[in-house]
Amino acid sequence: TGCKGWAVLWVSVPKPSEELGAVAIVANVAFSFVPSIFAMVLLVYSAALVLQGWSEASDSATDEAVHAWHETSRQQMRRLCTCIKLLVLLTLCAVLTAVERVLFDSPRPLASCLSSPGMPSFEAVCSGSLLTILLLDVTVCSSAKHLAWATAGVSAMAPYSEAQLERIGFRQIDAGQVLARSFLALLALSPVPWARHLLGDATYLQSFLGAAQGGVLALALHVSFMATLGPGGGDRGSRLQQGCLIPLLRRCGRAPRRERLVHRPPEEDCGKDESLETPPTESDEDHDERER
Repeated sequence: TGCKGWAVLWVSVPKPSEELGAVAIVANVAFSFVPSIFAMVLLVYSAALVLQGWSEASDSATDEAVHAWHETSRQQMRRLCTCIKLLVLLTLCAVLTAVERVLFDSPRPLASCLSSPGMPSFEAVCSGSLLTILLLDVTVCSSAKHLAWATAGVSAMAPYSEAQLERIGFRQIDAGQVLARSFLALLALSPVPWARHLLGDATYLQSFLGAAQGGVLALALHVSFMATLGPGGGDRGSRLQQGCLIPLLRRCGRAPRRERLVHRPPEEDCGKDESLETPPTESDEDHDERER
């Protein structure tokens, strides 16, 4: 091969040259690891949410129960549902990449230090899918109050209830949050396909076709997710949380239930202060004897 560098895990690190300086190499290597770092952080954060436990007194996830949940529990369930959706998406990206590499067996560029097939670029597929799903989530969150409009006279027109959006991970955000989330997603994920090409690990076709496939995959998952757990599947989402997620949180977590504490009466002769005991009364005979 024409490799002029080293292979660090699944990323080629070429030697500095006139076309690609040391700073550019470091930046492109860092961008190449972004999808993998994102997946590891997602796994750790999901485990932390599960270990946090479920502190509500009831295991119900109906619309009425969701409204009665404490804000901490609602936030926990929103984030856990989002993490599960993203992990499913990354799993689908891995399956798609594995299948296509077996079918096409397209070699990487000669400058690559990797020997595995390059069509499609797995990092490009992941970055395209994550960027698409994150921007779609931001769009839904920015319009959540319109999707769950409960104003008198138009409540029948609302495609979702507020509890349904809460259940599948969406809540209204303001314009500042929309801009911040969109900017961070674009900054971290959009350079990944280009970085894979500059390092010589993928051709134009392998990088940008992979990113496009990831975007289509994320769009399909988003539509399926909203259709399954949305207006026609609200009860389905409730049953999923009641039957799977909440029992998992109960079993793995250590959070106490939010319910009234039952105070147990103190045991007899336990911690009794003898200094507070009533002194014995004096009998009449003892009193007469003392008077004499």
